[in-house]
Amino acid sequence: MSGGGARTLGDLVDECADRLVISCDKCDRVGSYALAGLVIDHGPMCRLPDLLAYLSRNCPKRVGQGLDRCGAVFRFDVE
Repeated sequence: MSGGGARTLGDLVDECADRLVISCDKCDRVGSYALAGLVIDHGPMCRLPDLLAYLSRNCPKRVGQGLDRCGAVFRFDVE
């Protein structure tokens, strides 16, 4: 972990991942992103929490209250 305790895009490259999947169990949105493209656009030192906030920025629940907040998460269990 090289991003101040948070995993970075560069960490994922080192782990040989080629896609990054984001899903939300509250609105059923799912997005799959090519890791190489994310590294080009955001850099290898981009922290995953910052990237998640950026990629889910257009979610209407992003600034929701309590349990009604955006539920976007990275899914590392997909192939």
